[in-house]
Amino acid sequence: MGDPLRCDSGLAIRPLLALIVLSCGPSDPHGVAAEPDITPPACELAANLRAWQSDNGAAAIDVAPIADSDPSCTLAISTPGLRGIVDLGLATRELDVAAYRGKRIRAHAELQVVPDPRSGFSLALLGLQAHGATPHAAQDDLLDGPAGAWRSFDICMDVPPDAQDLTLELTQTCRSVTRLRRLDVDIVDAAPPTRFTLDESIHEKHLAVLARAFGHLRYFYPAHASTRAWHQLAADGVTAIAPATTPTTLIAALNEWVEQIGPDIEFSQRSGDDPPQNPAAPGWHHHGVAGARSLFRSEFTPPLNDPPGLVDADIGLGLRIRYPRAFAGEPTPRSLPPRPASSPCAALDNPGSQRLATVISVWALLNQFYPYHAVMRSEWDHALTLALPAAAKATTQTDLLHVLRRMLANLHDGHARVFHAAQRPCALPLQWRWIGEQIVITATPDTSTGLAIGDVVEQIDGVDAARRLADALAEVSAATTSSRHDLALRLLREEPTNPTTTLLVTNPAGRHSVDLPCTAGPQPAPHRDPVESLADDIIILRGEALNPRTLATEAARIADAAGIVIDLRGSTSAHSAAPVVPHLLDTPVLTPALAPLETRSPDPGGVTLDELHRSTITPVAPRWTAPVAFLIDERAISAAESDLAPVHEHHLAPIFGATTAGTTCDINEVWFPDSFRVRWTGCLAFTSDGMLFHGLGITPTHPVAPTVEGIRAGRDEVLEAALAWLAEQH
Repeated sequence: MGDPLRCDSGLAIRPLLALIVLSCGPSDPHGVAAEPDITPPACELAANLRAWQSDNGAAAIDVAPIADSDPSCTLAISTPGLRGIVDLGLATRELDVAAYRGKRIRAHAELQVVPDPRSGFSLALLGLQAHGATPHAAQDDLLDGPAGAWRSFDICMDVPPDAQDLTLELTQTCRSVTRLRRLDVDIVDAAPPTRFTLDESIHEKHLAVLARAFGHLRYFYPAHASTRAWHQLAADGVTAIAPATTPTTLIAALNEWVEQIGPDIEFSQRSGDDPPQNPAAPGWHHHGVAGARSLFRSEFTPPLNDPPGLVDADIGLGLRIRYPRAFAGEPTPRSLPPRPASSPCAALDNPGSQRLATVISVWALLNQFYPYHAVMRSEWDHALTLALPAAAKATTQTDLLHVLRRMLANLHDGHARVFHAAQRPCALPLQWRWIGEQIVITATPDTSTGLAIGDVVEQIDGVDAARRLADALAEVSAATTSSRHDLALRLLREEPTNPTTTLLVTNPAGRHSVDLPCTAGPQPAPHRDPVESLADDIIILRGEALNPRTLATEAARIADAAGIVIDLRGSTSAHSAAPVVPHLLDTPVLTPALAPLETRSPDPGGVTLDELHRSTITPVAPRWTAPVAFLIDERAISAAESDLAPVHEHHLAPIFGATTAGTTCDINEVWFPDSFRVRWTGCLAFTSDGMLFHGLGITPTHPVAPTVEGIRAGRDEVLEAALAWLAEQH
C-alpha cells in the first residue's frame, strides 16, 4: 500500500509557513511567499511533501525537468537566505495516520543535496515524525555521504498504535538546495524482532572490548565510509561477538567481524606494554573530529616518503588490536568492502544490537575527541560499563535517550547534550531555580495557574521534589555544581513525565496542589525591559539590549548616566558582553585563547594542541566614564563567559552574583543514523594567564545569592547589591 503524490496538472504545491530559527531572507509584507507555478507540461513527480512552511517568504519550491530529453522532473526545495549557521527551513507533508497506526512503514526517496559552500555548517535531514503519547521518529542524514550525488534513502518506522499524527519532514540549512525525483511511502511486512539478551557476567566485558576496537578502526584505520555504514558495522560487531564465552572465542569472532572492514587487522592475546607509536606516520590526522556540520576537520596523510606504521594497542581483557595506519602505495583511504544486500528495514528487526551500536558509536567518538577527560576526571570507561547493560534492556528510543544522557553526564561538560527527533516540543508554563537547597518558582504566565512567585516545590507528580531532581541530575552534564542544578531543573521543566504535571507547593499561606499542562511556545519569564532607567540616574542594559545598534541608540542616556549595570544573568551566545567591553578599555586586550586538539594516533602521545585562536579587543569611543557593574549567575554559558572574561581578568568592573557555567569554546556536533544527535565542547579554552577555563567559569568579585524571602517580596537582591556599590562610588 502506498501514499504517492504526483506533480501534474491536478496538483499545486505552494509554500505556506516556514519554520526558520533565524530569518533566512527578506520578508514578504504579508508573511506568505507568492505561489509558484510548479506544473510545467509533461512533468510527473512522486513527491510525498505537502508544503513548505515559511513565515518570511524565504522558502522556494520549483519543479523542472531532469533533462531536456526526460519528461520526468525534480522538485527543488531551497532556502536562499543566510544569516547564521542555525538558519533552518522545514518542508513537511502530513500522512494519513489512521492508515498507518500500528504498522511498519518505509519512506523511499531519491534525492540530491547541494549544501551551501559558504557556510561552515550544513544540515539536510529527511525524517518521519509520529506524535502522541509515545512519540517516535526516524531520520536520515542526507549529507552523510557524497554531496551533490543522486542517492537513494530508505527510512523505516514502526508507527505507534496511539500516534496522533504522522509527518514526513525535510530539514535543511539556508542556501542549501535539495532536489527530489521520487518519494514514496509504503506499508511493509515486519519480521518478529530479535531480542538481544546480555549476560552481564560475560557480554558486558566483551562489548567494552568491541567498543575500544571500534574506536580504533573507526578513526584510525585507513578506510573511509559514512557514519551510517560505521554504525551498521558496530551493530554487526555486537551480533558477531554475542556467542563468544571465552577470550579465545571472542578473538575468533572479532577477527571474523573485521573482514568486512579491511585487511591486515588482527586481534590476539599477547602480554606486554603498548609499543611506542609514531604520531607523524601517514594516516588519519584529526583536528577535533570531522563531520559535515563540524567546526573541525579530518585529513588523510598519504604514505609517500614515510613508512605507514602500525598501531598495536591494548583493548582490555588482555586482548590487543593490530592494524596499519595506511597502505603503502595507496594515497587515499580505502572504501569499505561492499556489504551484502539487506532489507531496508533490517535495523528494526534487531533493535537490541542497534541500540548497543549507538552506545558504542557515541562512546568511541567522545573517548577520542572530548578534550577534557583528564581535567574533569570523566571515568569514561566506567560510564561505558554502566551504559551497555542499560542499553541492552532499553525497549524504546526514549529509554535509550536516558541511557545516553547518563553516560554523557560523566563528561562534566556544560555543552554536552543528546537530542532525539521524537522529543516533545513542550514545557511546563513556569520558571524555577535552585535557591537555598529548594526548587523555587520564579515566573508564571499569570495567576490562573495557581502558582505564585516564591512558591517552594515539595513534590512533582506525587514524588518528593528532591528525588525527582536527583534523577534529573544523573542525566545532566555540567562543569560546575550550580550549572548542573540549573540544567537539571530545565530538564524537569522541558520534559515532564506526563502531559499534565501535578506540583505540591508551599508558601507562607500554606500548601496546595497545582495541575500544569505541558505547553508549546514561549515560556513565561520575569518581565525585564532591555534598557531601563533606575533611580539616581542609573541605567541598566539587559540581554537583548547588548548589541551595537542599541548601544548607539542609547548613547546619550549612557553618556549621562551616573552608573551603568550590565545584566548577563541567563545569557548565552545570543546575549553577551562583547559590544560593551570595548567601551571600557583604554588599551587593547586579548580574548581567551581557543584551540582544538590535533589527534594523529590513538595513544595519548599522538594528541597535541592545535593552533591557538585568539582575538584582540580594541577600545571603542566613547569610553564610558560612569562606574559599571556586571550581574552574572550559573545560567551564563559559552560566549557570554568568553566575552566577560576580559572584564574579570583585567578588573574592568566589579561582578555581582554567582559563578558562571564554566563552559566555553566551539561546539562540535554529530548526527547518528538512529535519529540521535550528540554535541559537546570541541576545543580547549585558556585564560590570558594560561589557565584552563573549563570547570572554573567567571567568579564574581561580589558573591550574592537570591533568597526565597527576597523572591517572594519581589526583590532582586543581586541588582540591589550592585546598586549599593554604585551609590558608594559617588
